[in-house]
Amino acid sequence: METEEFNQLVTPLLQDIANLTRSYFYPNTTLADDAQQTAVFRAWEKRDELKDPASFKPWVMQIVVRTCHNMYEKEQRRSRHTGPSIDIMIDNINLVDPASLPNQGADLFNAGQRVLDILTEPERLAIILRYQFGYNSSEIEQLTGIIASTIRTRIQRGLTKLRKHLKGE
Repeated sequence: METEEFNQLVTPLLQDIANLTRSYFYPNTTLADDAQQTAVFRAWEKRDELKDPASFKPWVMQIVVRTCHNMYEKEQRRSRHTGPSIDIMIDNINLVDPASLPNQGADLFNAGQRVLDILTEPERLAIILRYQFGYNSSEIEQLTGIIASTIRTRIQRGLTKLRKHLKGE
């Protein structure tokens, strides 16, 4: 795959990639940006391994998910030994421009992101891929390598936790 072809295929996906990495690492946009750059670079390095250009989007999104997971695990291991990094302590960054949200939309958006913090990393990933990006469990299985029934279980458990949390139980 040539540079121009790769650029034409990846450019329309950059916003989806950014949204996924930011959702994954919220509120740490530094790690999210690193994950986005790393994933696109890995896709560039592996571009010749792609057999069917029609499956470019799922292929790239799989790279993004695995990159996020690997970076998350690495950060968890590092922070267990040394304490949280300065990046983890940054939590006053919004994912979207508050001016683009009506009235109290920014507060509502940030509250929604904080609610997701009660979920485990696998539950959060499954819910984000399902409800933010619209992937079904079979597509998430292709992206993550985790069987579809496990994905559905994680979504169900995560939604149950969210319902209980929102009801104040």
